Amino acid sequence: MKLIIFSIFSIFAVISITNALNLDEEWKKFKLEYNKVYPLSTEENLRKGIFERNLADVMEHNARYLSGMETYEKGVNQFSDLTYEEFAKLYLGEKISFNELMTNADGWIEKPLRRQLAPESYAWDTKDVPVKNQAQCGSCWAFASVASVEMRYKRFHNKSYTLAEQELVDCETTSHGCSGGWSDLALQYMRDNGLSFEKDYPYKGKDEKCHASNENKSPVKVVNVCSTPKDEVSYKDHFYQYGPLVVYYFVDNNFKQYKSGIFSSKTCNVENAGINHAVVLMGYGSEKDVKYWLVRNSWGKSFGESGHFRILRDAHMCNLGYHNAYYPEVA
Repeated sequence: MKLIIFSIFSIFAVISITNALNLDEEWKKFKLEYNKVYPLSTEENLRKGIFERNLADVMEHNARYLSGMETYEKGVNQFSDLTYEEFAKLYLGEKISFNELMTNADGWIEKPLRRQLAPESYAWDTKDVPVKNQAQCGSCWAFASVASVEMRYKRFHNKSYTLAEQELVDCETTSHGCSGGWSDLALQYMRDNGLSFEKDYPYKGKDEKCHASNENKSPVKVVNVCSTPKDEVSYKDHFYQYGPLVVYYFVDNNFKQYKSGIFSSKTCNVENAGINHAVVLMGYGSEKDVKYWLVRNSWGKSFGESGHFRILRDAHMCNLGYHNAYYPEVA
């Protein structure tokens, strides 16, 4: 009965809020903040209609969040003029099943764990390794791999290098460039070929012909590509002992509008342990007895919590933990 009453209340709350808001002003603010330009009035009207529906969804969700029924907050962001289908096509790789992911299970090692109890919370300080933006290209697999290397090199050598994701998009040909790929193969490419500086092989956000040159390779060396078992307890132990992990999970429509808090969703645990996004696990902890992972994304600093997000831990949320996680050893 309480849920029914709240549902009725939330519907009326959303209606009253959307009526009270000046939609035109919200639309103008959105376009200005995210530099949105639509050349045709028909396109702008289409985008404005999608924006209005996304805004209503944000408000309805946040009414539940404020009542304590949700653990995370939604907000307007750079994706708010897109449907989920459009967003997935532009920013995510094709959904990969568990069996497809296992076909790449080669070329990496599993390191032993020391008998060392991991603390209740732990995070890497990565403020000197900036959050990047993959733009409208499903190259998360390349960005996550490069970030895991850059973080380690800064930590162990106290030097910051910005490496070239575009080289992986163009030259790691077992993957599919902007249509998605595998982070373990990206790390293996770096192990076998090195990687250019970003300034010498700048990011274009589209598939191009490989033009890597040994003359422009960075001094960063990936010595080994390492993996973890497929469970979240192993993620925690390996992260604490060896550092940030590249992990896979499934992004659903709810995550598209994530703003802050600990993400959980009833619609992201898709069949066959499917995944469509790669990110870097760089911390864990709990808030009000709710366990979470701290994760770095590659959608720019304006997304989520300064380019990061937190997601429910030890629950296989969004299929997180059903697959091996990966990390490099660098020299």
